[in-house]
Amino acid sequence: MALNPPHWTDCRKELADRLGTVPRLLVATDFDGTLAPICARPEDVRLPAEAHTALTALAAHPGVRVAVLSGRNLADLIRRTDLPRAVHAGNHGLEIQGGGMDYVQPQALAARPVLDAAILFLREALQGLPGIFIEDKGLTLSMHYRLAEPANLSHVETAAMACAARFSTLKRHCGKMVVEFRPDVPWDKGYALKRLLKGLGLPAAAALYMGDDTTDEDAFAALNGLGTSFHVGQDPQTRARFRMHDTYDTAEFLQWLRKLRVG
Repeated sequence: MALNPPHWTDCRKELADRLGTVPRLLVATDFDGTLAPICARPEDVRLPAEAHTALTALAAHPGVRVAVLSGRNLADLIRRTDLPRAVHAGNHGLEIQGGGMDYVQPQALAARPVLDAAILFLREALQGLPGIFIEDKGLTLSMHYRLAEPANLSHVETAAMACAARFSTLKRHCGKMVVEFRPDVPWDKGYALKRLLKGLGLPAAAALYMGDDTTDEDAFAALNGLGTSFHVGQDPQTRARFRMHDTYDTAEFLQWLRKLRVG
């Protein structure tokens, strides 16, 4: 873990040397909290126009590949990004589409009956508690509690722990006001990023990755110091080499990168 990596605007020369000269560049990024501001309700999240314009131009360039890796399910991610030329990896990369890839992690697919039972268990355990809802994402599930009353947060923790104990083949992951349950398979955003690089025939040195949450740390680590990584947010501890303040800062960086690569 690095402590307080430098802000990207303080390293423009280094970044231009790294990202402007590589023949083929992979621009890979998380979605919620990185490209798009987080909303209380996931269905309200929208990709800002500035980021969309920059990513569209980058994706159209023959020397650039754009990929979006998200905890959202694949269909939802594709709809919200509206980037037909991009590669999309949903459910933290358990499903990938684009760039000649059409992949679903087979063990995760086989775990669907257990996921169904866990969804039913959590909905019954949390029934009647306002501001808490369970999202079925096909290969994973998310328990959102951003709108929950403070007095009910203990119920969220109790239900999550009980679910983890009952369904041992699912693994619990905690994010920003969300608890996720995924099939306990050897897979995360780091594995997904490596699969993208292999599928696109690119080395880690030709990739950049941007993310804001704990799940993105696996992708930072997967670049093994060879690629270029950006943490979005104020957390001082991260494996990323550079920092962005927020999604507006991300859009500014993407506009700068578009000028660097596309003109």
